[in-house]
This record gives sequence, C-alpha cells and structure tokens, in this order.
Amino acid sequence: MRVLLPILGLVGVIWTIVTLPTFSVGTPARKIAERILANDRFKPPMLNEIRARIETYPTSVLNRSDISRARALIVLSVAEDAALKNTGERDHHRAAADEKIRASLLLNPSDSFLWFVWYSLKMSVEGFDERSLRYLEFSYASAPLEAWIALRRNSVGLAVLPLVGEEARQRILLEFAALVDGGFHQAAAINLTGVGWSERVLLLSTLTHVDIIAREAFARVLAREGVKVSVPGVQTDERVWR
Repeated sequence: MRVLLPILGLVGVIWTIVTLPTFSVGTPARKIAERILANDRFKPPMLNEIRARIETYPTSVLNRSDISRARALIVLSVAEDAALKNTGERDHHRAAADEKIRASLLLNPSDSFLWFVWYSLKMSVEGFDERSLRYLEFSYASAPLEAWIALRRNSVGLAVLPLVGEEARQRILLEFAALVDGGFHQAAAINLTGVGWSERVLLLSTLTHVDIIAREAFARVLAREGVKVSVPGVQTDERVWR
C-alpha cells in the first residue's frame, strides 16, 4: 500500500501536466461561445480571429464536445452576420456552419440548442422542408423544458405545430405553459398572438395547471395588449376593453 500511494500520486501529477494545457487552450473559445448564447454580438473580425485560432488547436482539443460546440456557435455567428449583410460569402459561411454543427452533434447528440439552431439554419438556407422537422423534434426530445432555449424556440415550434409529430406537438404546447408559469409573460403573449385561433385555444387550455398568480399576470399582459381571450380560471375585467 505504501508503494502504491506514491505511484498514484505520480499518476495524478502526470495527468494534471498533460490535461491542464488541453483545458486551458480552449478557454477563449468557450467564453466567446457563452457570450454568444447570452445574445452578445461580436464584430466579424473578432469572430474570425477566434475561429482561426480554434483551427490551430490540436486534434485532441478539437474532438472535445465543448470545443466543437464553441466552434460551431462561432462559425454560426459569422454565417448569421454574413446573411444580415447579404455578403457574397454568405453561402460559404452557411455551409461551414452546417458542417461544424453536424460535427458537434456527432460528439454530443443530446445538445438541444444545436439541434434547434441547425433546424433554423436549414430553414433559412433551403426554406421549409418536412425532412428538417426532425431536427426540431430532436431538440424538444433532448431538452423539452429549458427556459433559455424555450424563449427562442417556442415561437419557432408553434409555427409548425400542425406538422410535427404528436410527441413534439405536446412538448411545444407544454413549453408555452412553462413560459407562462416561469414568468415570461411578454414572450408568451407574443407567441400566443402569433398563431391562429385554433392554436390559441390549444395553448390556453395548457394553462389549466399553471399557478393562478402566473395566469393572472399573463391575463393582465394580454389585456394591456388588447388581446381578447379567456385565460382559464381568471376573471376578465370588462372595463379593460372600454
């Protein structure tokens, strides 16, 4: 046992020496990716600089799921900027984003956000294609109730509600209810008013089990926006409409 302890200690030191550079080298890319997820915007030169730096990482680093994800998000941001500015290289950047997202999902197929942005990318490039709906369905299957994703995803899901499978359909409806329950009433109101009347009825029916305080707050937001609907369990003050 006395002999084993020094050996284990030596192994720990060697592991630290080998792995610490690997973890630290990807820090800038991960930090940029975190800020992208927080909706921070970066100038293309900075993104291109970080992207070029990532490409110099050793294969052992590039094959890590967190670095691959960061690279995909950075390349996607470059592609989105090119699309907004309608530059001549937008197709090239979109193809690069498609490739990097695919590579990242191969390493981590449970990345709900990347499935969502891949679906969005496909829609922006190819237009509506029922085959791409599976990417959105994978996103919902991986993380059906994550608020930070739901705030971006729910309106997209509602736009194709009649076209997705039944499981995804139920998850989209429950995601809307979760937005209301979580206090994201303005976002939920925008999503509700963005669909047809039949979908509104479905969405409102999901609120039956939502906390009554959240339902009342949501009803007040709708009233201020002039949206005449009946939120389950909430008395409507007719004076609001006068």
